[in-house]
Amino acid sequence: MTTPTHVPPAGEKKPPLSRPAARKALALALGIIFALFSAEAALRLGGFFYRASQEKRNSLAVGREGYRIMCLGESTTAGGKGSWPFLLEDTLAKRYPALRFSVVNKGVPAVNTTDILRELEKNLDEVRPDLVIAMMGMNDGFVRYYEGVSDPGSPLFRHLRVYKLFKLLLNKEKAERPLPVRVAPQVSRAPALMDPYGPYHDGTLDITRHEKELLQKIERDPRDAASLYLLGRYWVLHKSWRETGTDQSGKGKDLLLRAEKLEPNNSFVAWTLGMYYLLIRNDAGRGLPYLQKAAELNPTGENWTYLGRAYKFQGRREKAEAAMLRALAPENPLEVREEAILELSWMYIADKDYLKAEKLLQKARSLDPYNEKVSGALASLYTESGRPALAAGYAQKLSSTRALFTYKTRTNFRELRRILKERGIRLAVMQYPLCDPAPLKALFEEPGDIIFIANERTFRKAVNEKGYTYYFQDMFAGNFGHCTGAGNELIAANAADALAGYLGR
Repeated sequence: MTTPTHVPPAGEKKPPLSRPAARKALALALGIIFALFSAEAALRLGGFFYRASQEKRNSLAVGREGYRIMCLGESTTAGGKGSWPFLLEDTLAKRYPALRFSVVNKGVPAVNTTDILRELEKNLDEVRPDLVIAMMGMNDGFVRYYEGVSDPGSPLFRHLRVYKLFKLLLNKEKAERPLPVRVAPQVSRAPALMDPYGPYHDGTLDITRHEKELLQKIERDPRDAASLYLLGRYWVLHKSWRETGTDQSGKGKDLLLRAEKLEPNNSFVAWTLGMYYLLIRNDAGRGLPYLQKAAELNPTGENWTYLGRAYKFQGRREKAEAAMLRALAPENPLEVREEAILELSWMYIADKDYLKAEKLLQKARSLDPYNEKVSGALASLYTESGRPALAAGYAQKLSSTRALFTYKTRTNFRELRRILKERGIRLAVMQYPLCDPAPLKALFEEPGDIIFIANERTFRKAVNEKGYTYYFQDMFAGNFGHCTGAGNELIAANAADALAGYLGR
Protein backbone atom coordinates (compact mmCIF):
# COMPACT_ATOMS: atom_id res chain seq x y z
CA MET A 1 0.00 0.00 0.00
CA THR A 2 1.40 3.42 -1.00
CA THR A 3 1.40 6.24 1.55
CA PRO A 4 -0.14 9.44 0.11
CA THR A 5 2.35 12.22 -0.50
CA HIS A 6 1.75 15.44 1.45
CA VAL A 7 1.44 18.51 -0.80
CA PRO A 8 1.89 21.81 1.12
CA PRO A 9 -0.75 24.47 0.50
CA ALA A 10 0.11 27.59 -1.50
CA GLY A 11 2.47 29.85 0.41
CA GLU A 12 3.56 27.19 2.91
CA LYS A 13 7.30 26.58 2.98
CA LYS A 14 8.50 23.06 2.36
CA PRO A 15 10.30 21.51 5.34
CA PRO A 16 14.02 20.93 5.00
CA LEU A 17 15.04 17.62 3.51
CA SER A 18 15.25 14.96 6.21
CA ARG A 19 18.37 12.85 6.60
CA PRO A 20 16.69 9.69 5.32
CA ALA A 21 15.38 11.63 2.34
CA ALA A 22 18.82 13.12 1.76
CA ARG A 23 20.35 9.64 1.85
CA LYS A 24 17.78 8.43 -0.66
CA ALA A 25 18.53 11.38 -2.93
CA LEU A 26 22.25 10.68 -2.67
CA ALA A 27 21.69 7.00 -3.43
CA LEU A 28 19.60 7.96 -6.45
CA ALA A 29 22.29 10.34 -7.72
CA LEU A 30 24.99 7.72 -7.27
CA GLY A 31 22.75 5.17 -8.94
CA ILE A 32 22.48 7.44 -11.98
CA ILE A 33 26.27 7.76 -12.10
CA PHE A 34 26.53 4.00 -11.78
CA ALA A 35 24.08 3.60 -14.66
CA LEU A 36 26.23 5.91 -16.80
CA PHE A 37 29.24 3.65 -16.24
CA SER A 38 27.34 0.63 -17.46
CA ALA A 39 25.71 2.57 -20.28
CA GLU A 40 29.17 3.41 -21.61
CA ALA A 41 30.21 -0.24 -21.30
CA ALA A 42 27.07 -1.44 -23.06
CA LEU A 43 27.38 1.06 -25.90
CA ARG A 44 30.95 -0.06 -26.53
CA LEU A 45 30.49 -3.78 -25.90
CA GLY A 46 29.84 -4.70 -29.52
CA GLY A 47 33.03 -2.92 -30.56
CA PHE A 48 35.24 -4.87 -28.18
CA PHE A 49 33.75 -8.20 -29.22
CA TYR A 50 34.11 -7.64 -32.96
CA ARG A 51 37.59 -6.15 -32.89
CA ALA A 52 39.27 -9.00 -31.02
CA SER A 53 39.53 -11.46 -33.92
CA GLN A 54 39.39 -8.64 -36.45
CA GLU A 55 42.63 -7.01 -35.26
CA LYS A 56 44.44 -10.33 -35.22
CA ARG A 57 43.58 -10.79 -38.89
CA ASN A 58 44.51 -7.19 -39.64
CA SER A 59 47.99 -7.61 -38.18
CA LEU A 60 48.54 -10.57 -40.51
CA ALA A 61 47.21 -8.68 -43.54
CA VAL A 62 49.40 -5.63 -42.89
CA GLY A 63 52.45 -7.88 -42.74
CA ARG A 64 51.83 -9.41 -46.16
CA GLU A 65 53.07 -8.07 -49.48
CA GLY A 66 50.73 -7.26 -52.34
CA TYR A 67 47.95 -4.87 -53.29
CA ARG A 68 46.52 -3.57 -50.03
CA ILE A 69 42.89 -2.54 -49.48
CA MET A 70 41.61 -0.86 -46.31
CA CYS A 71 37.87 -1.10 -45.55
CA LEU A 72 36.12 1.55 -43.45
CA GLY A 73 32.64 1.33 -41.95
CA GLU A 74 30.47 0.47 -38.98
CA SER A 75 29.08 -2.81 -37.66
CA THR A 76 28.00 -3.88 -41.17
CA THR A 77 31.72 -3.91 -42.07
CA ALA A 78 33.30 -4.99 -38.78
CA GLY A 79 34.01 -8.60 -37.96
CA GLY A 80 36.41 -11.46 -38.46
CA LYS A 81 36.32 -14.41 -40.81
CA GLY A 82 32.71 -13.96 -41.91
CA SER A 83 32.88 -10.24 -42.67
CA TRP A 84 32.69 -8.96 -46.23
CA PRO A 85 36.26 -7.51 -46.18
CA PHE A 86 37.65 -10.94 -45.32
CA LEU A 87 35.51 -12.54 -48.01
CA LEU A 88 36.60 -9.85 -50.48
CA GLU A 89 40.24 -10.86 -50.04
CA ASP A 90 39.33 -14.47 -50.74
CA THR A 91 37.19 -13.49 -53.76
CA LEU A 92 39.94 -11.34 -55.30
CA ALA A 93 42.56 -14.05 -54.74
CA LYS A 94 40.40 -16.53 -56.66
CA ARG A 95 39.65 -14.11 -59.50
CA TYR A 96 43.24 -12.90 -59.89
CA PRO A 97 45.52 -15.82 -59.00
CA ALA A 98 48.56 -14.03 -60.42
CA LEU A 99 48.13 -11.09 -58.03
CA ARG A 100 48.47 -10.87 -54.25
CA PHE A 101 45.94 -9.03 -52.10
CA SER A 102 45.72 -7.97 -48.47
CA VAL A 103 42.43 -6.61 -47.17
CA VAL A 104 42.49 -4.82 -43.80
CA ASN A 105 39.18 -4.39 -41.99
CA LYS A 106 38.95 -1.14 -40.00
CA GLY A 107 35.19 -1.34 -39.47
CA VAL A 108 34.07 -0.42 -35.94
CA PRO A 109 30.55 -1.00 -34.58
CA ALA A 110 28.47 2.00 -33.47
CA VAL A 111 30.69 4.70 -35.01
CA ASN A 112 29.68 7.54 -37.34
CA THR A 113 31.61 9.19 -40.15
CA THR A 114 33.16 11.76 -37.81
CA ASP A 115 34.60 8.94 -35.69
CA ILE A 116 35.92 7.24 -38.83
CA LEU A 117 37.55 10.44 -40.11
CA ARG A 118 39.12 11.07 -36.70
CA GLU A 119 41.05 7.77 -36.93
CA LEU A 120 41.77 8.01 -40.67
CA GLU A 121 45.29 9.46 -40.66
CA LYS A 122 46.43 6.98 -38.00
CA ASN A 123 44.92 4.07 -39.93
CA LEU A 124 46.48 5.22 -43.19
CA ASP A 125 49.91 5.48 -41.57
CA GLU A 126 49.51 2.01 -40.09
CA VAL A 127 48.06 0.20 -43.12
CA ARG A 128 49.56 2.15 -46.06
CA PRO A 129 46.75 1.06 -48.45
CA ASP A 130 46.61 1.32 -52.21
CA LEU A 131 42.80 1.54 -52.11
CA VAL A 132 40.25 2.50 -49.46
CA ILE A 133 36.66 1.19 -49.57
CA ALA A 134 34.19 3.12 -47.43
CA MET A 135 30.65 1.98 -46.62
CA MET A 136 29.59 4.50 -43.99
CA GLY A 137 27.00 7.08 -43.02
CA MET A 138 24.13 5.00 -41.63
CA ASN A 139 24.90 5.98 -38.05
CA ASP A 140 25.06 9.64 -39.03
CA GLY A 141 21.28 9.62 -38.83
CA PHE A 142 21.89 10.04 -35.10
CA VAL A 143 24.33 12.93 -35.57
CA ARG A 144 21.69 15.33 -36.82
CA TYR A 145 20.01 15.27 -33.43
CA TYR A 146 22.97 16.73 -31.59
CA GLU A 147 24.58 18.82 -34.32
CA GLY A 148 25.10 22.31 -32.99
CA VAL A 149 26.27 21.21 -29.55
CA SER A 150 28.74 23.84 -28.42
CA ASP A 151 31.66 21.57 -27.52
CA PRO A 152 31.85 18.76 -30.10
CA GLY A 153 35.65 18.99 -30.06
CA SER A 154 36.11 18.37 -26.35
CA PRO A 155 37.82 15.09 -25.38
CA LEU A 156 34.79 14.11 -23.34
CA PHE A 157 32.42 14.56 -26.26
CA ARG A 158 34.74 12.79 -28.68
CA HIS A 159 35.18 9.64 -26.64
CA LEU A 160 32.04 9.05 -24.56
CA ARG A 161 28.85 7.94 -26.27
CA VAL A 162 26.89 8.37 -23.06
CA TYR A 163 28.03 12.00 -22.94
CA LYS A 164 26.77 12.51 -26.50
CA LEU A 165 23.41 11.19 -25.42
CA PHE A 166 23.45 13.46 -22.33
CA LYS A 167 24.21 16.53 -24.46
CA LEU A 168 21.45 15.51 -26.81
CA LEU A 169 18.94 15.49 -23.99
CA LEU A 170 20.09 18.93 -22.83
CA ASN A 171 19.53 20.24 -26.34
CA LYS A 172 16.29 18.39 -26.97
CA GLU A 173 14.51 21.51 -28.23
CA LYS A 174 16.73 21.24 -31.33
CA ALA A 175 15.72 17.65 -32.02
CA GLU A 176 13.40 16.83 -34.88
CA ARG A 177 12.11 13.81 -32.96
CA PRO A 178 13.38 11.55 -30.15
CA LEU A 179 16.69 9.84 -30.70
CA PRO A 180 16.51 6.02 -30.71
CA VAL A 181 19.10 4.83 -28.21
CA ARG A 182 20.09 1.71 -26.35
CA VAL A 183 20.14 2.26 -22.63
CA ALA A 184 22.18 0.08 -20.31
CA PRO A 185 20.58 -1.98 -17.58
CA GLN A 186 19.41 0.07 -14.59
CA VAL A 187 20.40 -1.06 -11.11
CA SER A 188 18.03 -0.47 -8.23
CA ARG A 189 18.55 -3.13 -5.60
CA ALA A 190 22.18 -2.94 -4.55
CA PRO A 191 22.78 0.23 -2.48
CA ALA A 192 26.01 -1.24 -1.14
CA LEU A 193 27.53 -0.82 -4.60
CA MET A 194 26.55 2.84 -4.84
CA ASP A 195 28.75 4.41 -2.16
CA PRO A 196 32.52 4.25 -2.77
CA TYR A 197 32.73 6.29 -6.00
CA GLY A 198 34.63 9.38 -4.95
CA PRO A 199 37.44 8.94 -7.54
CA TYR A 200 34.88 8.52 -10.33
CA HIS A 201 32.87 11.68 -9.78
CA ASP A 202 35.16 13.76 -12.00
CA GLY A 203 32.86 13.20 -15.01
CA THR A 204 35.34 11.36 -17.24
CA LEU A 205 34.04 7.83 -16.54
CA ASP A 206 37.59 6.73 -17.44
CA ILE A 207 38.37 3.59 -15.45
CA THR A 208 41.77 3.28 -17.18
CA ARG A 209 43.17 6.05 -14.99
CA HIS A 210 42.03 4.30 -11.81
CA GLU A 211 43.10 0.72 -12.48
CA LYS A 212 45.97 0.77 -9.98
CA GLU A 213 43.84 2.55 -7.44
CA LEU A 214 41.15 -0.10 -7.75
CA LEU A 215 43.74 -2.83 -7.25
CA GLN A 216 44.97 -1.08 -4.11
CA LYS A 217 41.42 -0.76 -2.79
CA ILE A 218 40.83 -4.48 -3.30
CA GLU A 219 44.12 -5.32 -1.55
CA ARG A 220 43.12 -3.16 1.43
CA ASP A 221 39.55 -4.47 1.51
CA PRO A 222 38.89 -7.75 -0.33
CA ARG A 223 35.17 -7.23 0.38
CA ASP A 224 34.99 -3.94 -1.55
CA ALA A 225 32.29 -5.13 -3.94
CA ALA A 226 32.20 -1.89 -5.90
CA SER A 227 35.91 -1.99 -6.73
CA LEU A 228 35.71 -5.69 -7.54
CA TYR A 229 32.89 -5.00 -9.98
CA LEU A 230 34.48 -1.95 -11.63
CA LEU A 231 37.85 -3.59 -12.18
CA GLY A 232 36.28 -6.90 -13.17
CA ARG A 233 34.04 -5.25 -15.73
CA TYR A 234 36.98 -3.23 -17.10
CA TRP A 235 39.14 -6.33 -17.52
CA VAL A 236 36.29 -8.32 -19.07
CA LEU A 237 34.85 -5.75 -21.47
CA HIS A 238 37.67 -3.33 -22.14
CA LYS A 239 41.29 -4.09 -21.40
CA SER A 240 41.43 -7.60 -22.81
CA TRP A 241 40.46 -6.21 -26.24
CA ARG A 242 42.32 -2.93 -26.01
CA GLU A 243 45.87 -4.03 -25.22
CA THR A 244 47.44 -6.33 -27.78
CA GLY A 245 48.74 -9.51 -26.21
CA THR A 246 46.94 -8.89 -22.92
CA ASP A 247 43.94 -10.98 -21.98
CA GLN A 248 42.63 -10.03 -18.56
CA SER A 249 39.12 -11.35 -19.13
CA GLY A 250 39.65 -14.46 -17.00
CA LYS A 251 40.91 -12.40 -14.08
CA GLY A 252 38.02 -10.00 -14.57
CA LYS A 253 35.56 -12.88 -14.40
CA ASP A 254 37.07 -13.99 -11.09
CA LEU A 255 36.63 -10.49 -9.65
CA LEU A 256 33.02 -10.39 -10.83
CA LEU A 257 32.31 -13.75 -9.21
CA ARG A 258 33.70 -12.40 -5.94
CA ALA A 259 31.46 -9.34 -6.28
CA GLU A 260 28.51 -11.63 -6.94
CA LYS A 261 29.07 -13.50 -3.66
CA LEU A 262 29.11 -10.20 -1.78
CA GLU A 263 26.14 -8.68 -3.65
CA PRO A 264 24.10 -11.57 -5.10
CA ASN A 265 21.15 -9.30 -5.99
CA ASN A 266 23.09 -6.77 -8.06
CA SER A 267 21.81 -6.73 -11.62
CA PHE A 268 24.95 -5.07 -13.02
CA VAL A 269 27.15 -7.92 -11.85
CA ALA A 270 24.73 -10.51 -13.23
CA TRP A 271 24.44 -8.70 -16.57
CA THR A 272 28.21 -8.36 -17.00
CA LEU A 273 28.83 -12.01 -16.15
CA GLY A 274 26.14 -12.97 -18.64
CA MET A 275 27.81 -10.97 -21.39
CA TYR A 276 31.21 -12.42 -20.48
CA TYR A 277 30.05 -16.02 -20.79
CA LEU A 278 28.02 -15.40 -23.96
CA LEU A 279 30.36 -13.17 -25.94
CA ILE A 280 33.82 -14.08 -24.74
CA ARG A 281 33.48 -17.73 -23.72
CA ASN A 282 30.57 -18.62 -26.02
CA ASP A 283 29.01 -20.43 -23.07
CA ALA A 284 25.26 -19.97 -23.31
CA GLY A 285 24.67 -22.48 -20.54
CA ARG A 286 26.25 -20.09 -18.05
CA GLY A 287 25.54 -16.79 -19.77
CA LEU A 288 21.78 -17.00 -20.30
CA PRO A 289 20.90 -17.64 -16.62
CA TYR A 290 22.87 -14.55 -15.63
CA LEU A 291 21.04 -12.36 -18.16
CA GLN A 292 17.75 -13.88 -16.99
CA LYS A 293 18.70 -13.04 -13.42
CA ALA A 294 19.60 -9.45 -14.36
CA ALA A 295 16.22 -8.99 -16.06
CA GLU A 296 14.33 -10.43 -13.10
CA LEU A 297 16.24 -8.26 -10.61
CA ASN A 298 15.68 -5.17 -12.73
CA PRO A 299 12.74 -5.76 -15.09
CA THR A 300 13.49 -2.85 -17.42
CA GLY A 301 12.73 -2.94 -21.12
CA GLU A 302 16.44 -2.74 -21.85
CA ASN A 303 17.24 -5.83 -19.79
CA TRP A 304 14.42 -7.84 -21.36
CA THR A 305 15.62 -6.81 -24.84
CA TYR A 306 19.18 -7.95 -24.09
CA LEU A 307 17.81 -11.26 -22.84
CA GLY A 308 15.52 -11.66 -25.85
CA ARG A 309 18.40 -11.14 -28.26
CA ALA A 310 20.52 -13.67 -26.43
CA TYR A 311 17.77 -16.28 -26.57
CA LYS A 312 17.18 -15.50 -30.25
CA PHE A 313 20.82 -16.07 -31.18
CA GLN A 314 20.71 -19.38 -29.33
CA GLY A 315 17.67 -20.44 -31.37
CA ARG A 316 15.33 -20.47 -28.37
CA ARG A 317 12.46 -18.66 -30.04
CA GLU A 318 9.76 -19.10 -27.41
CA LYS A 319 11.92 -17.68 -24.63
CA ALA A 320 13.13 -14.90 -26.93
CA GLU A 321 9.54 -13.95 -27.76
CA ALA A 322 8.53 -13.98 -24.09
CA ALA A 323 11.42 -11.67 -23.17
CA MET A 324 10.74 -9.26 -26.06
CA LEU A 325 7.06 -9.08 -25.13
CA ARG A 326 8.10 -8.03 -21.63
CA ALA A 327 10.12 -5.21 -23.22
CA LEU A 328 6.93 -3.95 -24.93
CA ALA A 329 5.31 -2.98 -21.61
CA PRO A 330 3.82 0.54 -21.93
CA GLU A 331 5.87 1.89 -19.00
CA ASN A 332 9.08 1.39 -20.99
CA PRO A 333 10.45 4.29 -23.09
CA LEU A 334 9.19 4.54 -26.66
CA GLU A 335 12.64 4.00 -28.19
CA VAL A 336 13.09 0.80 -26.18
CA ARG A 337 9.70 -0.52 -27.27
CA GLU A 338 10.47 0.33 -30.91
CA GLU A 339 13.72 -1.61 -30.77
CA ALA A 340 11.99 -4.60 -29.22
CA ILE A 341 9.28 -4.41 -31.90
CA LEU A 342 11.91 -4.54 -34.67
CA GLU A 343 13.62 -7.53 -33.05
CA LEU A 344 10.35 -9.37 -32.49
CA SER A 345 8.99 -8.54 -35.96
CA TRP A 346 12.10 -9.97 -37.56
CA MET A 347 11.60 -13.19 -35.64
CA TYR A 348 7.99 -13.37 -36.87
CA ILE A 349 9.07 -12.69 -40.46
CA ALA A 350 11.69 -15.44 -40.22
CA ASP A 351 8.93 -17.78 -39.02
CA LYS A 352 6.64 -16.53 -41.82
CA ASP A 353 4.13 -15.29 -39.26
CA TYR A 354 3.48 -12.13 -41.29
CA LEU A 355 0.24 -11.15 -39.57
CA LYS A 356 1.92 -10.83 -36.17
CA ALA A 357 4.82 -8.89 -37.67
CA GLU A 358 2.50 -6.50 -39.50
CA LYS A 359 0.43 -5.86 -36.39
CA LEU A 360 3.54 -4.98 -34.38
CA LEU A 361 5.10 -2.76 -37.04
CA GLN A 362 1.89 -0.86 -37.70
CA LYS A 363 1.61 -0.29 -33.97
CA ALA A 364 5.15 1.12 -33.96
CA ARG A 365 4.28 3.35 -36.92
CA SER A 366 1.25 4.72 -35.10
CA LEU A 367 3.48 5.59 -32.13
CA ASP A 368 6.21 7.16 -34.28
CA PRO A 369 5.17 7.87 -37.90
CA TYR A 370 8.60 9.32 -38.78
CA ASN A 371 10.72 6.36 -37.76
CA GLU A 372 12.84 5.40 -40.78
CA LYS A 373 13.55 1.91 -39.47
CA VAL A 374 9.88 1.11 -39.09
CA SER A 375 9.17 2.26 -42.67
CA GLY A 376 12.02 0.08 -43.91
CA ALA A 377 10.84 -2.88 -41.86
CA LEU A 378 7.35 -2.57 -43.33
CA ALA A 379 8.84 -2.49 -46.83
CA SER A 380 10.78 -5.66 -45.98
CA LEU A 381 7.70 -7.34 -44.54
CA TYR A 382 5.48 -6.60 -47.54
CA THR A 383 8.18 -7.71 -49.98
CA GLU A 384 8.73 -10.93 -48.07
CA SER A 385 5.00 -11.66 -47.81
CA GLY A 386 4.36 -11.06 -51.53
CA ARG A 387 2.67 -7.62 -51.41
CA PRO A 388 4.89 -5.55 -53.73
CA ALA A 389 2.54 -2.57 -54.07
CA LEU A 390 2.53 -1.95 -50.32
CA ALA A 391 6.27 -2.57 -50.16
CA ALA A 392 6.95 0.01 -52.89
CA GLY A 393 5.16 2.77 -50.99
CA TYR A 394 7.17 2.29 -47.81
CA ALA A 395 10.40 1.78 -49.76
CA GLN A 396 9.86 5.08 -51.57
CA LYS A 397 9.22 6.88 -48.29
CA LEU A 398 12.40 5.41 -46.83
CA SER A 399 14.47 6.20 -49.92
CA SER A 400 13.44 9.86 -49.97
CA THR A 401 14.35 10.20 -46.29
CA ARG A 402 17.69 8.41 -46.56
CA ALA A 403 18.71 10.57 -49.54
CA LEU A 404 18.78 13.60 -47.23
CA PHE A 405 22.32 13.14 -45.93
CA THR A 406 23.27 15.14 -42.88
CA TYR A 407 25.76 17.98 -43.18
CA LYS A 408 28.28 15.84 -41.31
CA THR A 409 27.92 12.97 -43.77
CA ARG A 410 28.42 15.18 -46.80
CA THR A 411 31.39 16.98 -45.27
CA ASN A 412 33.10 13.81 -44.07
CA PHE A 413 32.78 11.95 -47.37
CA ARG A 414 34.35 14.92 -49.16
CA GLU A 415 37.10 15.21 -46.55
CA LEU A 416 37.82 11.50 -46.92
CA ARG A 417 38.24 11.97 -50.65
CA ARG A 418 40.50 15.02 -50.18
CA ILE A 419 42.84 13.27 -47.74
CA LEU A 420 43.15 10.17 -49.90
CA LYS A 421 43.73 12.24 -53.02
CA GLU A 422 46.59 14.11 -51.35
CA ARG A 423 48.21 10.79 -50.48
CA GLY A 424 47.63 9.31 -53.95
CA ILE A 425 45.27 6.61 -52.64
CA ARG A 426 42.25 5.53 -54.70
CA LEU A 427 38.80 5.76 -53.09
CA ALA A 428 35.91 3.34 -53.57
CA VAL A 429 32.55 4.28 -52.05
CA MET A 430 30.07 1.50 -51.33
CA GLN A 431 26.31 1.88 -50.86
CA TYR A 432 24.46 -0.29 -48.34
CA PRO A 433 22.40 -3.29 -49.48
CA LEU A 434 18.99 -2.44 -50.99
CA CYS A 435 19.78 1.31 -50.96
CA ASP A 436 19.78 3.54 -54.05
CA PRO A 437 23.38 4.44 -55.03
CA ALA A 438 22.35 7.66 -56.82
CA PRO A 439 22.26 9.93 -53.71
CA LEU A 440 25.72 8.68 -52.76
CA LYS A 441 27.14 9.62 -56.15
CA ALA A 442 25.50 13.04 -55.88
CA LEU A 443 27.59 13.82 -52.80
CA PHE A 444 30.64 14.45 -54.96
CA GLU A 445 31.36 17.05 -57.63
CA GLU A 446 33.15 15.50 -60.63
CA PRO A 447 33.34 12.01 -59.09
CA GLY A 448 35.34 10.56 -61.99
CA ASP A 449 38.22 9.36 -59.81
CA ILE A 450 35.92 7.47 -57.40
CA ILE A 451 34.91 3.81 -57.75
CA PHE A 452 31.25 3.33 -56.81
CA ILE A 453 30.08 -0.05 -55.52
CA ALA A 454 26.32 -0.66 -55.66
CA ASN A 455 24.47 -3.26 -53.61
CA GLU A 456 20.89 -2.46 -54.56
CA ARG A 457 20.00 -4.48 -57.67
CA THR A 458 21.86 -7.66 -56.81
CA PHE A 459 20.42 -7.73 -53.30
CA ARG A 460 16.92 -6.96 -54.51
CA LYS A 461 17.10 -9.83 -56.99
CA ALA A 462 18.62 -12.17 -54.41
CA VAL A 463 16.06 -11.29 -51.74
CA ASN A 464 13.19 -11.83 -54.16
CA GLU A 465 14.54 -15.31 -54.84
CA LYS A 466 15.52 -16.49 -51.36
CA GLY A 467 14.01 -14.01 -48.89
CA TYR A 468 15.35 -11.47 -46.42
CA THR A 469 16.23 -13.95 -43.72
CA TYR A 470 18.64 -15.76 -46.02
CA TYR A 471 20.76 -12.63 -46.44
CA PHE A 472 20.17 -10.64 -43.23
CA GLN A 473 20.38 -11.47 -39.54
CA ASP A 474 18.13 -8.60 -38.47
CA MET A 475 16.50 -5.40 -39.74
CA PHE A 476 18.36 -2.84 -37.63
CA ALA A 477 18.30 -0.32 -40.51
CA GLY A 478 14.75 -1.08 -41.59
CA ASN A 479 15.14 -2.21 -45.18
CA PHE A 480 18.39 -4.06 -44.46
CA GLY A 481 20.40 -5.31 -41.49
CA HIS A 482 23.57 -7.09 -40.53
CA CYS A 483 24.30 -9.66 -43.18
CA THR A 484 24.46 -13.41 -42.89
CA GLY A 485 27.38 -15.21 -44.48
CA ALA A 486 25.47 -15.30 -47.77
CA GLY A 487 24.83 -11.55 -47.58
CA ASN A 488 28.48 -10.76 -46.93
CA GLU A 489 29.50 -13.02 -49.82
CA LEU A 490 27.20 -11.01 -52.07
CA ILE A 491 28.73 -7.72 -50.91
CA ALA A 492 32.23 -9.10 -51.51
CA ALA A 493 31.24 -10.23 -55.02
CA ASN A 494 29.74 -6.82 -55.82
CA ALA A 495 32.92 -5.09 -54.64
CA ALA A 496 35.10 -7.41 -56.71
CA ASP A 497 32.93 -6.73 -59.77
CA ALA A 498 33.25 -2.96 -59.31
CA LEU A 499 37.02 -3.22 -58.94
CA ALA A 500 37.44 -5.45 -62.00
CA GLY A 501 38.07 -2.67 -64.51
CA TYR A 502 40.45 -0.84 -62.23
CA LEU A 503 42.49 -3.88 -61.23
CA GLY A 504 42.63 -5.01 -64.84
CA ARG A 505 44.56 -1.92 -65.83
